[in-house]
Amino acid sequence: MYRLLTPPPQALVHLNTNPRLWHKRYGHLDYKVLSSLNQMVIGIPQLKEEQEGICKGCALGKNVKKPFTNSDTISKEILDLISFDVCGSMLENSLSGHQYYVTFIDYYSKKTWIYILKFKDEVFEKFQDFKAEVENMMEKKVKTRRLDNGGEYTSKELVAFYKEAGI
Repeated sequence: MYRLLTPPPQALVHLNTNPRLWHKRYGHLDYKVLSSLNQMVIGIPQLKEEQEGICKGCALGKNVKKPFTNSDTISKEILDLISFDVCGSMLENSLSGHQYYVTFIDYYSKKTWIYILKFKDEVFEKFQDFKAEVENMMEKKVKTRRLDNGGEYTSKELVAFYKEAGI
């Protein structure tokens, strides 16, 4: 057997007493708790209790978004409520030159149809195709639509089509 003459393993340690750094390391722990942490965990330096300004992460974490308003429109059967939305323009066009897509979602069945578009102004044509396809397939009429009020849904021909179809 051979004896190895190597130095014992060592670790590099950097002692930092910046309370903001320790606040972030411990998942935005309250500064008052940080000052007593060295009594609970070996190797943590004594930290000051006072905080230096407002932590951006804590401020964002306490930000509360207002909930969406409740809708009184409830889907009780297929095609009662259809939601549609346009996504795009994509960073890269598809191989056939498409850069948008529109989704139609039936709220009752959760079935989703996707149509790809080269331009946003094709939404009217795709909605006509979708409506004809699903009404023929389901033998029911589309009753209500839910939109995000984007400009692509407010063209004169599309609004006229909504009125004519009773949607």
